[in-house]
Amino acid sequence: MVQISLFPQGTRVRVRRGSLPIDSQMLGREGLVLRHDHIVPRQVVVQLDGEERLRTFTDEELEAVRTVQDAGDAGSPGPGMSPAGG
Repeated sequence: MVQISLFPQGTRVRVRRGSLPIDSQMLGREGLVLRHDHIVPRQVVVQLDGEERLRTFTDEELEAVRTVQDAGDAGSPGPGMSPAGG
């Protein structure tokens, strides 16, 4: 069976509380999805900002974070297109 992750590689994520106990110091921390654990479904390997260590979270313990680039692209015309009226 093919597993599809909610968080593709390279997604910025924030740690949140899931159904399993979690270190409260992890809550709210942000990082980058590096890969998915193909042995254990729904496990996501993340490198938190400012750390060299890789950490593993379940997908329910993560939420996607909008980046400045995401916000800047909202409502803008696609590549090669000019704004209306211009």
